[in-house]
Amino acid sequence: MKQIIDFNTWERKSNFEFFAGFANPCVNITCEVCCGNAREAAHRRKESFFIYYLYAIMEAVNRIEAFRYRLDNEGRIVLYDKIDVYVPVKDNTGGFTTVRVPFDYDFTRFYEAARAQIAGVSEHDPYSVENAESETDTVVVSAVPKLPFTSVTCTLKSDRGNDYPLFAVGQLTADNKLPIAACVHHGFVDGEHLAQFYERIRQTLALLPIEEDRLLHA
Repeated sequence: MKQIIDFNTWERKSNFEFFAGFANPCVNITCEVCCGNAREAAHRRKESFFIYYLYAIMEAVNRIEAFRYRLDNEGRIVLYDKIDVYVPVKDNTGGFTTVRVPFDYDFTRFYEAARAQIAGVSEHDPYSVENAESETDTVVVSAVPKLPFTSVTCTLKSDRGNDYPLFAVGQLTADNKLPIAACVHHGFVDGEHLAQFYERIRQTLALLPIEEDRLLHA
C-alpha cells in the first residue's frame, strides 16, 4: 500500500525541489558495520549469513520513513508502508537472475522466504522481475562477498537519478565488519537518516540469530 503525499504541505518539499534540479540528485556513501556474532551464528547453524545481513538492511529500510519515499508513475511523491528487496543471485548458467524477496519483520519468515526464492533460481534472466514491475516499492541489494571495497558509485536510472535506494555489500573484513554502500536520493534521505540506517543494521546484527517466534517488530 502507498500513501500519496500532498507535496505542497510535505515537510521535505524544499529539500526535494532543491536536489531535483541537480544533474545527479543522489548521494553515495560506504560505511563498515560491525556484525556482532551474526556471522559466527550463521556458520554454526549452517545458515546463510547473506540472508542474515539482508534482513538487517531491510529491517532498517522499513523502520526509517525516509527510505520508503518514491516517485510513482505519475510523478507524485508517495510513501509505501512496506518495501521489498530485489536480489541478484547466481543461476545455473554462471550468470545471475534477480529475484524479489518480500519483507517480513519476523526473521524466521523472512529467512525462509528468501531461502526459497534463492534456491528456486535456475534460468538466466537477469532483469525480468525488475522490468516487469512499473513502480519501485523495492530496493536493490547486491552482494559481492569476494570484493573488499571502500566506496562504490552507483549507476543512475535516469536524468532524475534513482528514487529508490541501491545497496552493495562487500567482503567481510578481518575485524568482523561489512562494507555496505548506499546510493540514495538526497531529496528523500539526509545524513541523519543514513546514520540511523547504519546504526539500525548494527543493532539488528547484534541480536541475530533470533530465537524461534521472537520478533524484532515487538
